[in-house]
Amino acid sequence: ISNNAGGSYFPSMALGQGSNPIIAWYDRSGGNDEIYVKNYAPEQINLAIGWNLIGLPVAQEQQLYARDLINLFNNDGGNVTLVMKWDGSGWVTQPAGMPFAGFEINVGKGYAIYSNTASTVYLNDYSLPAVGINFSQGYTLFSIPAENFTAVDILGEINAQGGNCSTIFGFDASV
Repeated sequence: ISNNAGGSYFPSMALGQGSNPIIAWYDRSGGNDEIYVKNYAPEQINLAIGWNLIGLPVAQEQQLYARDLINLFNNDGGNVTLVMKWDGSGWVTQPAGMPFAGFEINVGKGYAIYSNTASTVYLNDYSLPAVGINFSQGYTLFSIPAENFTAVDILGEINAQGGNCSTIFGFDASV
């Protein structure tokens, strides 16, 4: 459980709020006696009616494509009609109902989604990877798969790693 060679003991599971599993276990690795508790609440993406800019908060176990993202929402009561990505020179689109998979949906990238209803999708089979984002001159649509970052934090981190970024724009569907 603790990603070590046999130092985890006595796992216990209970169901928490929303029937999400909570796992507790004892770990003796490195000579330390510690107790860990993990709440396995699924990550989620919320859509408002109209245009939404989203990014995956986590990496899925299997590669997602634009059609898969549309189906994740629409199979759970949503009504997504279009997913778009910016490829550096123009928009690549995937309308709902197309027989082909479309473009890849990846952590660290940003996507524009049009939805006729407010909806939520829960991502169950996932991991939180380290993400490298390549920026090109001009506009780059990206997402940060973590919480509690401000635009100032992101701008500072980009420039601290050798970038030359002067402006970050955000999107608020409620405005």
